[in-house]
Amino acid sequence: MGGGPEWRHLRKCSRDDARMSETNNLLAGGSSQPKVGPKYIFSFGDSYTSTNFDINGEQPSSKKPFGNYDIGNHQTSAQGPVWIQLLATKHLDSRPVPTYNFAVGGASIPDNYTYQVEKQYQPKYSENKFWHESNTLFTSWIGINDVSEAWWKKNTPLILDRLDMYTKLLEQLWDTGARNFFIVNIPPLERSPYIQDGDETSIAHYASVIKVFNDNLPKHVAAFQDKHPNGMVMMYDAHKFFTRILDNPKEYGFKDNSSEGEEGCMWADGFHIRTGFDDLIAKDMAKAIADFPFIV
Repeated sequence: MGGGPEWRHLRKCSRDDARMSETNNLLAGGSSQPKVGPKYIFSFGDSYTSTNFDINGEQPSSKKPFGNYDIGNHQTSAQGPVWIQLLATKHLDSRPVPTYNFAVGGASIPDNYTYQVEKQYQPKYSENKFWHESNTLFTSWIGINDVSEAWWKKNTPLILDRLDMYTKLLEQLWDTGARNFFIVNIPPLERSPYIQDGDETSIAHYASVIKVFNDNLPKHVAAFQDKHPNGMVMMYDAHKFFTRILDNPKEYGFKDNSSEGEEGCMWADGFHIRTGFDDLIAKDMAKAIADFPFIV
């Protein structure tokens, strides 16, 4: 796999913060302690992430990392485990990682993503905390349905309003003690079979809306990081990673970049990647997450 890393740090450190100095030494190799992964994960998103977790059912544990949802059950968008499951159970050094996954299919920022933060996570998991800011990762992959809505409504400026909402929700997570954020941008889904079924104008419009989201997301996240220098925010470029796989499908074990639904296909359906693709991206994400200075 060629090219540079798909992630970049937005974290800024204060020299006056003793705890930050300690974690900087860890990152620089100045401590004999090995790097550790997260002890817990809280995950937010849409169908690309959803595992149908019920917050009122069995809770995640080391024996059952996703709680009341059995890993391997095919009731996901990927016809098998999605990236967050593969990340937490296969690719992180601290695996298996109990993961509280609030993601749900069809989520967009103003409706179900807001519900995930305000009505599920905050009431149940931000009070009487069993987790600590130093040992917990917050992952967020959202915006695909916002892009789709802006596309079919022909209302690209809608994206800027959604990103403002997104930043406010990140602030709410910060206020509960979240300090380690892993944020994913929008992949090039204009290349999905579903969007490719449209005409050239429609395809180009979808790509242009994605570009608006991806060009502006880093600005919002950087402003969030600047406001909170004692946290760590990492942006992961799913668009770049997807492009690499889509451009070289056979190199990564897929028969082509357009087939869907069967073993060896890149796509589970017209709009969602199959579990083999999820495994590739989870493995790459794990390399990035290894740079977080977790203290378990």
